[in-house]
Parts: sequence; structure tokens; C-alpha cells
Amino acid sequence: MNAPKAVPSITSLKRVLAASGEIVVEGVFRFAELKSFLEQRGLPKDIVVSEDGTRVQQRVQYNRATNQLIGHVPPLNDKGLPEVGHFPATSAALMKKYFDTYQCSNYAYMFIAKPLSENAPHFILALFGTNNSFSASQVMQRMKWMVRRAAEYGIRIRAFSSDGDTRLLSAMQTSTFSTSEEKCRWKWFEGSFSNKPVCVQDHVHIGTKLASRLETPSIVLPMGNFVATPSHLRELIETQSRDNHLLSLNDISSNDKMNYRAVEKISDECVTKKLSTIPGSKATITYLNMTREVISSFTDKCHPPLYRIFLIWKWIFFLRMWRKWLPAEGYNLKDNFITSNCYTCIEINGHALISLIRQLRDSQEEHLFVPWNISSQPCEQTFRTVRSMTTTESTVVNFSILELLHRMRRIELQSEVEFKYGDKFQFPVSHRASKKQQTQCYIPDNLPTDQEILSTIKNAKESALIRANSLGMKFRTVPEASLNIGSLILDIDPEEEDGMAVYCHDEESVPLEVHEAVSIDEAEDVMEDLCMVTSGPLNVKEFEDVDVSPTSIYVGVRSGDGETHIIKKTTLCYLLSEKGFKLSADRLHRVKAPESTLPLTREPVSQAVSQEESLNLEDWCAFRTEDGASFRIGRVISFAYLSGTSNRSLQYSRTSAPVKAPLGTKKRGLGCLCTWYKVVKRNLHQDLTFSHGYYNIDHYICTLPRPECKPDKTITYSATILSSLNNMLASQTEVLDQN
Repeated sequence: MNAPKAVPSITSLKRVLAASGEIVVEGVFRFAELKSFLEQRGLPKDIVVSEDGTRVQQRVQYNRATNQLIGHVPPLNDKGLPEVGHFPATSAALMKKYFDTYQCSNYAYMFIAKPLSENAPHFILALFGTNNSFSASQVMQRMKWMVRRAAEYGIRIRAFSSDGDTRLLSAMQTSTFSTSEEKCRWKWFEGSFSNKPVCVQDHVHIGTKLASRLETPSIVLPMGNFVATPSHLRELIETQSRDNHLLSLNDISSNDKMNYRAVEKISDECVTKKLSTIPGSKATITYLNMTREVISSFTDKCHPPLYRIFLIWKWIFFLRMWRKWLPAEGYNLKDNFITSNCYTCIEINGHALISLIRQLRDSQEEHLFVPWNISSQPCEQTFRTVRSMTTTESTVVNFSILELLHRMRRIELQSEVEFKYGDKFQFPVSHRASKKQQTQCYIPDNLPTDQEILSTIKNAKESALIRANSLGMKFRTVPEASLNIGSLILDIDPEEEDGMAVYCHDEESVPLEVHEAVSIDEAEDVMEDLCMVTSGPLNVKEFEDVDVSPTSIYVGVRSGDGETHIIKKTTLCYLLSEKGFKLSADRLHRVKAPESTLPLTREPVSQAVSQEESLNLEDWCAFRTEDGASFRIGRVISFAYLSGTSNRSLQYSRTSAPVKAPLGTKKRGLGCLCTWYKVVKRNLHQDLTFSHGYYNIDHYICTLPRPECKPDKTITYSATILSSLNNMLASQTEVLDQN
């Protein structure tokens, strides 16, 4: 892409990297560098801090520049911050002690600062290794420390963002919904107004959580008289040509948990319009509209502020009504509602949007209102950039903590080139992203007043109320402040690390190198502080007449035969690492569920009434009523076992189910979740009197062809099909009576 242009040589790039600053140190928060970064580019000193982690190779390595071991999990202090310089490699015995005492990091945890300005590059604020063991209280203390530390450099942290991690979400919910002496006069707003940073959950992860919930096998999502299910999407795909909806069966597969492109496709407005032709799909349309509009309330750059408030609060009110309706009808929130994690994320974002608007309005800083920049996507983008920094022939997409630290300057240089010379040089990933985001941004001159916000909230309430009632959830008013949101997320406290000495965590007070003069006595002490690394002879490269001191790259060790050897510290790290751990080269395997053994496609349904050995999703079937005197017609949308010790054991993930249990298997009973219909003069009318529960497959009579859908959306069967159905019911009833 950049071949015809004057691309700098590798030597020039390395020279620029060498002059770009000192090495990035694990655990150091670089606020001083961030201040210079913002001032040099003329960017506002108002930032969003996002944090996220990614899996790394569990490997401990020696860092020559700082004389430290990198790869062990550094302990956290009372502020929730990693202790800097905790693993100095001054002797062989001390290095062995680290390996025996501390765990190896399996995650790289990163903090990214994003200026509240359109087209501004982001800045890597800090990075350290972790085993993902920390508590919500530590997150709270760390957030408070960052706000104070940033203020010392004249930087304001306007928002924090994460991706739904339980510990961070618990801390953010405490911050968002905490009570104070100032009682908010808005009963629907469960918090108090202040100038503290707002907390926002990443919109991409909210979208994938909503889609994953919809696509999870055996999860029933009833809304009034209807059920939200991917079966309606499947029927749309199978009955209409692809040019009408642009979907494939892979888009509704529950295997890939992080396929955000599929989320965008299934929730697209053209798809929800086409779904209106599928009988009984009203709840599915509602669910997909909610997914799209909750995401676009932050991501769409064209929406004015009041419309953003209307979009997200309409669905917050709808979710509050849905959440209250389910237990009243005998349903379980755990099995019949979106996850509490996802629901809390949406509530937090709705409150954050209003708080951010009021803060920027009162400080007359309307130009900082760029909500699409408040997310944890800068972290994801940084992780993708690191993995792409390989040659065209390389397949290595994973890295250790030390390798990630060494790539930080390269990432910053690439970000600088993209920002400053975007019209000259292009990178494939950012080039594709820029082509998708060529929409005009709407940055308001004035933000709405409280009265305008209240008027918009009133409209959102009315819209949510109308939608809920149209689905069959009868409400006169919208539930407001009786949700006890603060109890939704439970804090999970990990095992605490042993208390260690606390170090300062800003870059001005941490020495990047420890190359000081060492006396002869200290060097002799190092040679006495040995460790045994093998029970026999040591078969590695040895060195003679080299400097062995606490700060050198060499260390003395002892082998099983009693001999003393001088080796490199990197070699000692290799010898002390009992076994390596390498991630799969294909990251997609980490976020995918096991593939189903059954194909996504199925055999076409017969055009006549027939008794089948198995039922498929989207089949139209007839079932006997409990008394056996009549029948009801159902369109199958899900299967589940009727007996089991847990919700997981009840799940049935296949797309077909046998009518009779196979020989040699323990009969657990299978149930069909259907959209039920009753026949009135050959026309099918949805049966709203029957429960959304699973109906025993033993009541199966026969499989019917798809009914005829007329232009006026009337669904009908021919007299011949209904006559055949009645005959089958009569014959089965006769057999049952004889038995």
C-alpha cells in the first residue's frame, strides 16, 4: 500500500525509536510523558482511561536494561497498584526464590489514555503482568489514585471504561450508584450528580453479550405473549434470498462469542424490517432493535445529545419493565432475562451519558462531547497492533510481557505516523477502519438543559411503555427507583498477596537502570550467593573472566557435581522455567465454543402432513393437548431436557431432537419450546393462553408444512391438511385408548 511512496529505511526507524525515550517500565504510570504527549500535539488535557487485559505467553525473562526479571506477577499495594522494581536479578539464589515464590503472569494488563478529541491518537499509560487476581476494592483505590495523580500534571480524567469485567463493573457500579447527602430529584436516576469521572462500559462487548444471550441454546427470553429467539432469524435466512437480509447461518451461531460483525448484521434495521414477515417474531424484532440502539446511542457520530439520551433510556425503561414482569409471571431472571452483567452495563451507560452531558454543559466545554471515544476499544486496538507487528512470513501472534514492553515504542511510533501523516502513509487495519468511519461528526455547540433532558426522558418512558404493552406486558407506569441495582454484581475477592514494601509509581521516581559502581566485596558476595540448577553436569555455554556483580548480565550457579559455573541470567531463567506455556496460534479458538457435530442446514420440510422420527428447529408441528381431546399447532424454536440437576444439564444444543429416546439411552424427557397457534376457520391465530414453557415431545402428532402467509399477514392451512391432521389425532387417540 505504501510501496510507491518514500518509505523511511529500517535504520532510520530504529534511530527514531532509540531517540524516542527511555524503555517502558512494567507497572509505571507515565503521566509526565502523557502531559508532554498532549501538549506537543495541541490536544485537550481531558482524557478517558480504559483498561483491559489479554492473554500472553507465561514466560519469565531477564530484562537487561533494568536488571529485572519480567514475567512474574508483581504484588499489588494498598492503592491497587503493582509494585515497581520488585524482581531485581542481583543473584542466582534470589532469582530462584522468585521462581519458587511467585506465579507467572498469564495476562498483560494495560491502561490506555484517549484524549476527548476527534481523530486523536491514544497513549499507553501503563502496562504490567497479572494472573487476573484482584478485587473490586483494589480497582476503586486505583481509580482514585489515578485521578489524583493526573491532576498533579494538570490532566483531568473525565471517564473510565472497561469491557464488563466483574471486578471493574462492581467498582464502577459502586461509583455510579453510590448514595450521597445530595438526593437526586429525578426518581428514575439512581445516583447523585458530581464532577467525578463517569464510568462507561464498552459498547462492542455489550452488543456481543446481548447477541450471545439470544443465541445461547435452551435460553428462553419471553416478552409478554412472544419469545425472542434466533429461530426467527434462521427462518428468514432459509425462506428469503440473501440479497434481502445479507445474513448467513454462521451469523446466528453461538460458537463465536466475539463476532461483533455478526452482531451488527443481525441487528441491522433492514433485517428487523424483513423479520416482520415471520410469524410470531415481534419479541425478536424488539430484542434486535434494542441491541442496535443501545450501541448506537454511543457509537453513532451523527446523533445529537438528546436523541442519544432517548435511545438508551427508552431501552433502560423497557428492561426495567421486562425485569419486573418476568418474576410476576413465574419466570426466573437467571434463565429468562439478559445477564445481570449486561443489564448493569446498560444502566451504567445511561447514567454516565446524562452525567457527562451535565458536567460538560456546566463547564461550557461542549467540544469535549465525543461519546464514541469513551470505550475500551483503544486497548483492543493496541493488542491487535502488537500482534500485527510481524513479518509477512511470520505466524507468531502471541508474546510475553517483556516482548510486549519492547513493542510499546513501536506502537507509539505507528500511532504517531497514522495521526500526523495519515494522508501519506496507510496501515491496512486503520485504513479499513477509516473507510468505515467516514461519517460527519456532530459535536454540539450547546448541550441540553435539565428541562430538555426531563422532556426527553418523558418521551422515552412513553415509548417504552407502548412497546411493552404491545408485547403483552401490561404496565400502567414505568418502574423507576426500586430496582436495587447495587446488588446485581457480586464482588469476587481473590487471595491477597503477602504484604511487601510499597514503592512510588510515577516514572520520575523509578530508576530505569541500576548500573551503579559495585565494590569488590559485593561482587564476592554475589559469587557466594549461588543456587543449584541441576543434579548433574551443566551442559550450557559458560563464560570466564567476565564481570559478575548484582548489575551485570552474568551470574554464578552450582551444578550437581559441585562445580561453579558462570552463565548469563537469561540462561538461568530458561533453566528455572520448568515448563513453558504457549497459546494457540489461532486466537479465534479462545473465544469459540465447541463446534456442533450437526450441520447448520437441514432437510427441507415435506409439503404434506407426515410423522417424523425427529423434529427440527422451525418445524411446524401438531401436538395433543393434555387431555388428548384436541390439538395445538406450534412452531418449534428450541429444545431442552425436562429432567436434570442444574440449568446447564437441561440445555440441549442440537438443532434436531428425536421423537422417541434412542435404544440403550436413559430417558430424560425432551421438551419443545414453541410459538403456539389455534385454528379458527383454517386461519392460525397465536394462542396467548398457553405458557412459554417446554411442552413434552411425547405429545407430538405430526409435522406440518409451512402455512401459507397472505399479503395481509394472515396465516392459513388448506382444508386437506387440517383434515389429515384430525385423522392422525383420531388414530393416535384410539391407539392410546387401547393401550
